[in-house]
Amino acid sequence: EINISFQIKNGLTRINHDSPYSKENPIRKIDDIQDITYPKAGYCGQICIAMLTGLSVDEVVDIMHAKAWQCSFSKLIEALDYFGILHDDKITYTKGKEIVLPECCIINVKEEQMSHLVLYYKGHFYDRKDIAFENIIGYLKIIVE
Repeated sequence: EINISFQIKNGLTRINHDSPYSKENPIRKIDDIQDITYPKAGYCGQICIAMLTGLSVDEVVDIMHAKAWQCSFSKLIEALDYFGILHDDKITYTKGKEIVLPECCIINVKEEQMSHLVLYYKGHFYDRKDIAFENIIGYLKIIVE
């Protein structure tokens, strides 16, 4: 068994460096989540960011420069930084173990042929299907105040 840890690099790299937001001036305070559905497949990460920011999925796609099936944890982190949304400095890998999730996080779920990103907030998975703990690969904690 090998323990793996990834350090999150600070700073924007692939999206606009001229963000009007910062950690001191985020796009919004996260004190609730409005569930969003999107008619196109492959936009799970962008949907997570849209729910956290209150923007539409199309606006998030435009800012992230990420179309269907193009979202990764690194692009999520860049988008969170762009919008001034505070997050942990590490991704916690769970290896399918049952865990206690933080109040708010983006989880990476193993699906049949690929992974899937889901927003979790106050005990609720914002997804169209049930999430089993044994399918959770890891999560990135979103810091809410």
